[in-house]
Amino acid sequence: MVNKINSTWKGQGNKFVVFTGGEPALQLDEALVEEVKDHGFTTAVETNGTRQLPDNLDWITVSPKAYTQLVITQGNEVKVVYPQIGINPHDFQSLNFEHYYIQPMDGFMRLNNTNKAIEYCLGNTHWQLSTQVHKRVGIR
Repeated sequence: MVNKINSTWKGQGNKFVVFTGGEPALQLDEALVEEVKDHGFTTAVETNGTRQLPDNLDWITVSPKAYTQLVITQGNEVKVVYPQIGINPHDFQSLNFEHYYIQPMDGFMRLNNTNKAIEYCLGNTHWQLSTQVHKRVGIR
């Protein structure tokens, strides 16, 4: 797998890989992370936070889902999709993260959800707005 990751890298320097999609913690272990790092990559993960992660990751993003129990309660950033039934961003403010982001929920209500996310951030300065620029410019 590491050879495939390395061979698809087309950038110059600063090799960076994000483990995401589904729940990466189901497949990710310290040996894989170490092997990727041995090929010069900085490593990151975007997880729902319900399973333990290897200790040797460089960056951890937790994006909690409704009605789940978080196991990962510290990391680099927590990113809450908003609005989301069953999730109140305030519930995550006491966790130990460096950055707290609100990301508007996508879909046919995206513009309305973006406005709600902006409103939430303006009223709760603990949180910053995070948008998916590729969706705003039509890249899927």
